[in-house]
Amino acid sequence: MYAIASKQLQITRESAIKKQIFKDNYVSPLDYCEKWVTKISGYRSDARGYRSACVRELMRVTGLAESTIREWGKDYSKFNENPSKSVLAALKWADQINSVKEGLGIRPDLS
Repeated sequence: MYAIASKQLQITRESAIKKQIFKDNYVSPLDYCEKWVTKISGYRSDARGYRSACVRELMRVTGLAESTIREWGKDYSKFNENPSKSVLAALKWADQINSVKEGLGIRPDLS
């Protein structure tokens, strides 16, 4: 029984490490929008027009079609079911670029 509990603890620990590595290397659509769309456009997440601004920004950053992004759902739960690493990497890249611009006093643009 001790061996089973030890193995479960090891799996839980490995899972936590993988989640942290994932979080450090990627930015989810929801996290990206919460950080940048609100900051740049002035839309709060509960304001009218926020979702559209978010979709436009995700289209700009990822190159995906509006219909594809809208299919992910309002909270992006359908994207989270099967996340694309290339989309997550693009969002991380855009997040880093925006952070550098912000650090230099340059306002990141939403198109």
